[in-house]
Amino acid sequence: MDKKLRSIEMSCTAQGILVTAFLVLFMFCGDAFGSSKCKRRIDLGFVIDRSASMGEKNFKYIKKFVQDVIKQFAVSSDGTRVGVIPFSHYYKVAIKFDQFSDLGELSKAVDNLPYEGAGSSLSSALRVTQVELFNPENGARAKIGTKDKTEIDEVLQAVVVVTDGGSSTGIDSLLHSAETLKDSGKRVFVVGLGKHEYIKNLKMMASEPEGNHCFVVKKGEELSKVTAKLTKAICNDIKPEMKEFSVTENNQVLTSQQYQTK
Repeated sequence: MDKKLRSIEMSCTAQGILVTAFLVLFMFCGDAFGSSKCKRRIDLGFVIDRSASMGEKNFKYIKKFVQDVIKQFAVSSDGTRVGVIPFSHYYKVAIKFDQFSDLGELSKAVDNLPYEGAGSSLSSALRVTQVELFNPENGARAKIGTKDKTEIDEVLQAVVVVTDGGSSTGIDSLLHSAETLKDSGKRVFVVGLGKHEYIKNLKMMASEPEGNHCFVVKKGEELSKVTAKLTKAICNDIKPEMKEFSVTENNQVLTSQQYQTK
């Protein structure tokens, strides 16, 4: 009987040691257990639809979706910075890139964004994204940085657009705003929410390849299915390269630059 008790005690002690060791490893080596966040340096902008066609209920789901996505990134002043532009008839930068470096405070700010429920100025919101959100005055960083005269990791400039794809200014204006945004080196990820009647608009806004940059769901509660796919796509996305090209016009060589990958 004593031998059995000692055997049980030894077994329990061994199990306790293993559990303790596992907890210690998890605390200090969380990456090995899949708990790591994306540690890439990213200026991550969200353009979110709060128009009447989207509806207040779906807008709440969109805010929850944004909160779930940003949890997957290492939010800090030197890691991932997050900015937000909600849009309906009105549109403006509601959260600047340098406004929050604490995930909890950032999440509360997203939750406090009000619903508007008017028309959809999606085209204008994309234009403001390029001109105002990705402006150094609002915390946007240079794509290539230096520290102590040494080049440091490039900052990926990414935009997540959550919308049904409708725009009151028409498709031509939307196309121009989307192409201009991508031409400036921004990687555009589109999450379509709704009946998909504007599916062409959604695909047109997204960067290439479409499979990694355009996701669609019909209901707000289905957005959670996209979180992991979107996070992985952003974290592993390519860095657009600026390339110079020349054009001859009236015997003059004109030189220009543009990002080759959209």
